[in-house]
Amino acid sequence: MLDLLIIGSGISALCAANRAREIGIKNISIYTKYNPTSSLSCMAQGGINASISNQDDNFDIHIKDTLKASKGLADSKAVSYMCSNAKDAIEWLENIGVSFSKDDNGDFIQRKMAGSTFARTCYAEDFTGLFILNALYQRAIKNEINIYSENFLLNFITKNKKITGATFLDHKDSKVKSVYAKATIVATGGYCGLYSVTTNPQSTSGDGVSAALRAGVKLSNMEFVQFHPTLLKNSKLLVSESARGIGGKIVDKNGKEIVDALATRDEVSRAIFYDIEKGNRAFLDLRGVDKDKINHHLPRDKKMIFKYQSVDISSSLVEIIPAAHYSLGGIDVDIDSKSSVEGLYAIGECANTSVHGANRLGANSLLEGVVFGRKVANCISEYIKNVEDIEKSDEAKDSIFIDDIFKYYNQISFYDRKKRLIALMYKYSGIIKDEISLRALLRNIKQIQSELILMGIEDKSKNYNQNLIDFLEFTNMLSLAETIVVCSLNRQESRGVHFRSDYSETEDKFLKKSTIVRLDEKLNYSLE
Repeated sequence: MLDLLIIGSGISALCAANRAREIGIKNISIYTKYNPTSSLSCMAQGGINASISNQDDNFDIHIKDTLKASKGLADSKAVSYMCSNAKDAIEWLENIGVSFSKDDNGDFIQRKMAGSTFARTCYAEDFTGLFILNALYQRAIKNEINIYSENFLLNFITKNKKITGATFLDHKDSKVKSVYAKATIVATGGYCGLYSVTTNPQSTSGDGVSAALRAGVKLSNMEFVQFHPTLLKNSKLLVSESARGIGGKIVDKNGKEIVDALATRDEVSRAIFYDIEKGNRAFLDLRGVDKDKINHHLPRDKKMIFKYQSVDISSSLVEIIPAAHYSLGGIDVDIDSKSSVEGLYAIGECANTSVHGANRLGANSLLEGVVFGRKVANCISEYIKNVEDIEKSDEAKDSIFIDDIFKYYNQISFYDRKKRLIALMYKYSGIIKDEISLRALLRNIKQIQSELILMGIEDKSKNYNQNLIDFLEFTNMLSLAETIVVCSLNRQESRGVHFRSDYSETEDKFLKKSTIVRLDEKLNYSLE
């Protein structure tokens, strides 16, 4: 039996694992769907917030900026903890080998992100997430933390109303394994793969959040999905927000400015979306920015854009489209990352730690992952002292479930239904929503759910069966799509990234987080 099971291998997971080892937790294992260094964390380019270099800035102003962006839904205690520990987080990352960009005097170079009063974002060129992830991974190897790749999370193991581990599908042979632990951390990332236009890979299917829902764990704020304004059109490639931070503008084909490029992401995304809906096209314009500044701040973006659109960003417009980028909701947790069910903790994008509320401040996501990843290890260290070895139980039902999938009739292609689902989610439960569209979408989701018994897999092999993984991801996406739409229907207002064209004002009665839990196969929604 493990002292600590960590599911996921991104920045928050590796921070928790390394900190847990540092404070004396010995029996730690990480289980992850794919390889650790392929985590979505490596795609985070913009940077990580901390009040360090600017003497006019301090963590109190950082707190105010974060709370303002949240539109009243962030928890002030959680935000205060995150912002006041930001400097320590940067110093710790630097000590383990993250090479942040600095000036000739050895001071951190910081840039301003949308919604921030001052330039407080530390970065490593435009490779920040990648550099942090690699440093943490090397640290985990040094700390001799066991990492088991290619294990798909199936379900959490529940005994006496406690989470006592999880079951996994081993990719290499399609066998189910049970892993027992005194404490379990979920760090499986978000669910932006539910949208056809997204900066995330489609495998970002909310597996941890969906497993939590099946286990009776409370979710919250599922309707809040942040869209990033600058996805390179016809690609999965994000143009970093730092492109706007150094002076890039959002314009139409004639060079006319559509929206203030440094407005919050929800405002910029909506303005672009409206313009595209009118039949227009939107572009990122960096033509007025000094070329040396572009080469310094955006070396990867410059190469990427030239490769995929054959344009030089210093002299040509870059066509963009808003894309689902970050899940603000997820597993509901307190400031210690505890979920509603004992033994289960959640960190990173799969969790709602209440530091983002209705809209996330740019470059706060990496900060959240580092700060709460380290904090949760301290909390678990105290928790497991009073947990006795857990009696193992029979988890044969998951093996039976997997065996049955191989026997399902394949009358309807789940790939076709997935394509339909994600297109409808982007169109009707994305940047702009309304009741008629949401109800039609909910009917579509329920129709697809009723057809699941007619869907199966074509590949019947047991070794590295990606067809099987895709099917399991689809079932998770289908489950979470319903929760997102139910929460979106019930929040009859517009707040932050949740915009209802039929309820365009913000209402005080909705100044609460939404919660949803599955009990007796029914979704129970409430405001808390």
